[in-house]
Amino acid sequence: MLQARESSLIPRRSAESLLTQARKSSHRSKILDLKAKIQSEKYFVCPETTPLFYTSLYTDLPREIQLRYNQLTAMANNEITAYFESSLINILSAIQNKYSLDPHLNQYLDYFCEEERDHIQMWLELNAHCWPEVYQEQSAKFVKQPRWTQPLLRWSSTKKSLWPLLLWIMILQEERSVDVAVRSLRMEPEQLEPQFRKVYQHHSADELGHIHADWHLIEMIYSKLSALKKKLYARTFRWAVKEFLITPARLGVEVIKSLIQEFPDLRTQYSLIKEEYSRLDENSDYQEMMYSRSNHPITFQLFDSIKEFHCMESILLHYRVGREE
Repeated sequence: MLQARESSLIPRRSAESLLTQARKSSHRSKILDLKAKIQSEKYFVCPETTPLFYTSLYTDLPREIQLRYNQLTAMANNEITAYFESSLINILSAIQNKYSLDPHLNQYLDYFCEEERDHIQMWLELNAHCWPEVYQEQSAKFVKQPRWTQPLLRWSSTKKSLWPLLLWIMILQEERSVDVAVRSLRMEPEQLEPQFRKVYQHHSADELGHIHADWHLIEMIYSKLSALKKKLYARTFRWAVKEFLITPARLGVEVIKSLIQEFPDLRTQYSLIKEEYSRLDENSDYQEMMYSRSNHPITFQLFDSIKEFHCMESILLHYRVGREE
């Protein structure tokens, strides 16, 4: 670890404490109230966590369009989160079968996977409650998957050589999901849709434990790797973050296409939106919202501790080794 930040380092929770907390939380009542009508005049997610907010067009859009864009983005987020969490279950189960884990950590991962199954059901039910005419017939409107995607993901989850990379993506995106929830929960009650508020509270509480479990697994696996392999994984991870995670990719574009279907006058702005999306990696405010030490403290602390990951400085505007930016 870098000594300059020693006094501000976050302590990693023990596997035993994670297990104890999971056992206390294992018998929970249903989160969603499917009898309550969705309050469609309210936001579904904090506007400042959405990419269009950081473009030159956003402030000139009528509130009706801003609101609907926000709601579509939240539902797309729910889709990709459910998809991501289903992949995590396969990876974690494979790791449990391959490694001789600390008994407390191994038991906690069982709870971790069960919580992820609950989350997947929760996201899908919430979307179906928000937009029944779309989601009662399909689980995904915005996440477009070729037929070979699921078999490929199942195959990759069994490949031990991919686990170090996949674990980094796990922890990065889980800290991101917690930050989105925290920002949304800070909104005034009259601004945020109540069902989404309940879901963000529930999900973020579970994810905090999951992040510490990811941390255990990353340190365990990376302690066994050579410097050359660490460098290879770091470079591959940097490429994946730059290509797929920093700027809005296909999912963000699908949201805009859906928005245009509801507001056809926006069609003339489509090319400009895509162009501005492609340049968001240069936007300091946007990058700070996406990936910074304030919202990814554990991921950035891990970058600091494994020197091969100092290369993330070259793509993340708000990551500097061992210090705030």
